[in-house]
Amino acid sequence: MPNDKLKPGDKVAFTAVPPGFLDDLPEEDQVAINAAIGKPVLYNELDEHGRAELEFRDSKGIKHLIWLDPALICIAD
Repeated sequence: MPNDKLKPGDKVAFTAVPPGFLDDLPEEDQVAINAAIGKPVLYNELDEHGRAELEFRDSKGIKHLIWLDPALICIAD
């Protein structure tokens, strides 16, 4: 995904997480992130390392922020 096409507030979807990404996270975070794969989430910005900051709420309404390689995200329909 070209980074220059994303604007803060855009809805995107992440298609996967890198191997090992979830390994050290608490189980509730792992469940929330897995449940969000392929669903619309909010794009906030690119961090200083070029990773996309994504924001979403889980089924309990808890806000989550994750940072992923922009190659793993696409514009949500």
